[in-house]
Amino acid sequence: GGGELCTYLVNNHSLNELNLNNTSFGEDPEAIKKLIFLFQNNKEIYIYQLKFNLIPEENFKLIVPELKEATHIYQFFMDEERYPKDMFKLYMDAMKKRKKPNKKKKGAKKKKK
Repeated sequence: GGGELCTYLVNNHSLNELNLNNTSFGEDPEAIKKLIFLFQNNKEIYIYQLKFNLIPEENFKLIVPELKEATHIYQFFMDEERYPKDMFKLYMDAMKKRKKPNKKKKGAKKKKK
């Protein structure tokens, strides 16, 4: 399922957005751990979509602190209305002041420092 996909995507550097909407992703704590591992190890994916998944509060609590550390993530979509206001505020605080990453031009050479 989704956990195996996250493991595979750690070494994929061509994907910028991961859409896991409506996939039953997030119920398994092991899948959440693999998602967090993906946050930490693939800085190319900056948009995550997890709407219409029933992510339990205890798994959501695992995600939020990692989002705060994963500053490369520009957008993280989920069903906010499922969580208590205080928990949702932690999510909003973690995601505030995110800047959209610059798109890399195809075939562009990296500047030397």
